[in-house]
Amino acid sequence: MRYFVLFFFLIATSLSLQAQDARFNRDGVMRDTLDKQRSARPPKREKQERPAIDLYKIISVENDTTVVDTSLTVEKLYKYNYLRKDNFELLPFSNEGQTYNTLAYDFSAQNIRPVFGARARHFNYMEVADINYYQVPTPLTELYYKSVFSQGQNLDAFFTMNKSKRFNFSIAYKGLRSLGKYQNFLTSTGNFRFTLNYQTKNKRYDLKAHYVAQDLMNQQNGGLTDQALLNFASGNSQFNDRARLSVNFEDAEN
Repeated sequence: MRYFVLFFFLIATSLSLQAQDARFNRDGVMRDTLDKQRSARPPKREKQERPAIDLYKIISVENDTTVVDTSLTVEKLYKYNYLRKDNFELLPFSNEGQTYNTLAYDFSAQNIRPVFGARARHFNYMEVADINYYQVPTPLTELYYKSVFSQGQNLDAFFTMNKSKRFNFSIAYKGLRSLGKYQNFLTSTGNFRFTLNYQTKNKRYDLKAHYVAQDLMNQQNGGLTDQALLNFASGNSQFNDRARLSVNFEDAEN
């Protein structure tokens, strides 16, 4: 009996030692594998803080500087139109991109010399004062899209970035095509703009340059004929579709 107990004790001890050795070897292999996996993984990048919104600067041609406003306000709703500004004092025509009737006079722009003619076409014509320059810590994109009158869309896409702290460029395009409700009243416009903003190392000189290409085309129908006005005012359901009403000009455009 003693020999049996001793034999059983020796076998149990050897099995325990083998199990410990196997566990140690297995853990060692796993440890090596984990070390290899950890060394193969790319190092985690530290989470960068977002730049403050006041670092996104908009600079006018007169060096008046404002910051990008990303808040959602009623004022932004008033600017959600073709001109991208509050048009409270402007009475639009029956199609997007046509001229406006001015209901108020703005005394902010005083011109001593006569300005270039055809001012009715200048509501969407971008002049020097309408061009801005930018300085941004990260690339900035702005997209404006709106469906207009029948078979028409209006898109304004803008992108700017800093290649370095002292050099910025921006590119933008605003396009509109709207058929309109009446005959021969199509609007097709395009405004492409590109700007550069550079500052020397000693900050003594600034260079601002821009290029703008604009194509503004409007068909003109001269209004409804006398008979068309009678048909429209009669309430006849046949003339509820305004495209059926006759117009004075069917081939005029500017």
